Amino acid sequence: MTSPVSVGALKHSNMIIEIHDFVSSAMLPSVMPSLAASHRLSLVYAGPRNPHAFAFLDHCTDFEKWLLICENRPQAQRWMIAERRAQPPEPESHTVQLVIDHPSVAGSG
Repeated sequence: MTSPVSVGALKHSNMIIEIHDFVSSAMLPSVMPSLAASHRLSLVYAGPRNPHAFAFLDHCTDFEKWLLICENRPQAQRWMIAERRAQPPEPESHTVQLVIDHPSVAGSG
């Protein structure tokens, strides 16, 4: 995602990129500069969770509720939001002209 070819191919895309700092602490510092010219960047951090906020879990025990919302990640998760700076080019409009040259149609007009 840091190569000029990849960045160029993604310049008209809006992206949500999950950052796995627990795999490599160099991930975010390497990706952000490569996208900064073509995208507005922001970070979103995982927040607190309340398993009691979901009525459809009312039949579950507390243990089951907490287990359902636990992703078992090695550290707090964050995501980078990359909003494109440039709009994609308008698609080319093509006009198709249909010409019917058939004896049954030619004499009907």
